[in-house]
Amino acid sequence: YRYPLLLGNEKRGDHLARQALERHRSDYELGEGESDQPRLRCGHLFGLTDHPREKCNDLWLLLSVSHDGRQPNVLEEAVTPDVKAADGFTQGYRNTFRVIPAQV
Repeated sequence: YRYPLLLGNEKRGDHLARQALERHRSDYELGEGESDQPRLRCGHLFGLTDHPREKCNDLWLLLSVSHDGRQPNVLEEAVTPDVKAADGFTQGYRNTFRVIPAQV
């Protein structure tokens, strides 16, 4: 619950209401992706370029990033060679992320 604000005038109230509505609608343009870039951090911006869909080439705000790394040679003695990941990812780094347009 958000306690009602005491607003100075109607114009200010309309502006705040419009911003709140835009925040609620921002998930309409929710994007998801995969990467091998370890520098992606939640809350940071990044620019997407050379995407086949021209409208996607823009500045995006990272909402969430899930990092996944595997280095089986560190555990050579504990891991047998027949152990394979279900998706084929056995070594290296990858991540998945969710974004919204930065201008929201």
